[in-house]
Amino acid sequence: MLHVIAVDDEQAALKWFSRIAAKHTNLEVGGLFRCAGKAMAYVHEHAVDVAFLDIEMPEMKGLDLARELQAINPEIKIVFITGHSQYALNAFRVRAIGYLLKPLDPDEFAGQVDHLARLSLPRAYGHATERLRVTCFGQFAVRQTGNAAAIRWKTSKAEELFALLVYYQGRARTRDVLIEQLWPQLDPNKAANLFRVTCTYIRSALNDLGFANIVARELDGYKVNPALLDCDLYRLRQVMRSHPNGSLRELEAAAALYGGAYLEGKAYDWATGVQTELEAGFKHMQRHLARRHLADGNVSRAYQALEKILTADPGDEEAMLRIIELRLKNGDFGAARKLYTTYQALLDKEYGELPPVHLRSVFADRSGQA
Repeated sequence: MLHVIAVDDEQAALKWFSRIAAKHTNLEVGGLFRCAGKAMAYVHEHAVDVAFLDIEMPEMKGLDLARELQAINPEIKIVFITGHSQYALNAFRVRAIGYLLKPLDPDEFAGQVDHLARLSLPRAYGHATERLRVTCFGQFAVRQTGNAAAIRWKTSKAEELFALLVYYQGRARTRDVLIEQLWPQLDPNKAANLFRVTCTYIRSALNDLGFANIVARELDGYKVNPALLDCDLYRLRQVMRSHPNGSLRELEAAAALYGGAYLEGKAYDWATGVQTELEAGFKHMQRHLARRHLADGNVSRAYQALEKILTADPGDEEAMLRIIELRLKNGDFGAARKLYTTYQALLDKEYGELPPVHLRSVFADRSGQA
């Protein structure tokens, strides 16, 4: 699936683009922007495959915006959608993949999408033997596909730096930014030397497996090539972005990826906020999945979705309350009572507190117990 954005100062043009793009299941529209600055900010934070750009815009011309987006993400593909045919030559000077005229024709757009899909085939469907398998949930591990043995990094910082580059998913970061995240308190000269040595350790470990091109340097920036990685983080991110419209099969496959907290057991300062964000996203996706199962009348699968939330966060009150209510509604008082008692003991042990009043009330009202 191609993650795309569109930038046009005309709202009507963006609406028409959205309507046409929605007919293509291999496109995921990440954002529609009337402001070039917001589009650039989005590309800084997301792995965008294709940007569809107008050319004549008041804030920034589309040709200039294309150059800015390519500076942020050299792998991004540019397609111009414009009412001006005279810019075609300039468009291809910025390595545009396509040039479509307004009003956007659905058939011409479909042809452009097919062309983009063919260009992306090696990246989206590369042979498994050509990709490095990276597991970020639970114990962090990097191994060659088909090989049970994980890389044994020469130093803990080599492992951490590679994990950080994997997190950025192909978005280049300068040496100074990476040093600040890994050695924030260290003397700059010493930190720079450690960074250089650590990069050497990473390249050596990857070269031994035949993956010399995974870590690349551009100007003063460093990044991984996500096309060469089979990464659970990348797959989960993709489903999280599209989960309201995803199939039950996709959502359940994504849930299976979450085999524990992100970089579980690693005390990386930069990863703390990421762990919280990903856990919250996973829990939100599981609640959505539970609602979908309940709407289909599949209560047992709804239980499973909610119980995965409790596996990730045993203190999640919303999931706890929902399971208790479902158990009571289905006449399974014993299971409801057991769950409530477990939760009550957990709160008492960890915080010396009772369950929230509304949770106690639900149980008391239905069980006749205080």
